[in-house]
Amino acid sequence: MGNASSHIYERLKEDIIDLKYRFGQKLVDNEIASQFGVSRTPIRETLSKLERDGFVKKIPNVGYFINRISIQDIKDLYFVRGIIELEGVKLALKNMDEEKIISLEKIVRNSRKLLEAKNLTEYAKASWQMHRTFVLYGENRLLYQMFNAMSEKLIMAANIGFREQKRLFKGQNDHELIIAYLKKNNWKELIRFLKKHIKEAEKNTIETIMSNPANIFC
Repeated sequence: MGNASSHIYERLKEDIIDLKYRFGQKLVDNEIASQFGVSRTPIRETLSKLERDGFVKKIPNVGYFINRISIQDIKDLYFVRGIIELEGVKLALKNMDEEKIISLEKIVRNSRKLLEAKNLTEYAKASWQMHRTFVLYGENRLLYQMFNAMSEKLIMAANIGFREQKRLFKGQNDHELIIAYLKKNNWKELIRFLKKHIKEAEKNTIETIMSNPANIFC
């Protein structure tokens, strides 16, 4: 992809992840080209890559549409997340030190500030950063690469599950409790609670999708 296509790809992908498009919404290449002040060529390249990455679906002779997310998609995503994240965290606990604990605590404090400021788009990303950093501290490069590759879809799933404000604060409180277990070296309880946290995130996302049968959000 050229520089223009790469820039447009990142912008559109971020908007899709942040649910700024409705699921099933058609992406019109002429409109996007006008929005970015470019020809249709980089737009076609961008849409093709978004299709390969699973964010849009192409219907021949009709166009590109934002992919809908099914309940099975969510179950599959969280199943794999549970396996990778829990193993990554177990490895991280073996390598944990004071500096890493301080770093994780700082991330969680920052997400609290974003939540209280009602900056929900940035909150979802900051909230996910704790999970990603935990796996990073496991110091298994392949495991982290696999987890990082899932991050965008998981942030998107979190944005769906976080559409009820009470869930936002529950998720933040969970993160703070995880840090509390970490500081007390209560690793057994931390792992148990993290499993519960992941299952609740899956449940919240599925409930939101089921309460919106058309699977369309603003």
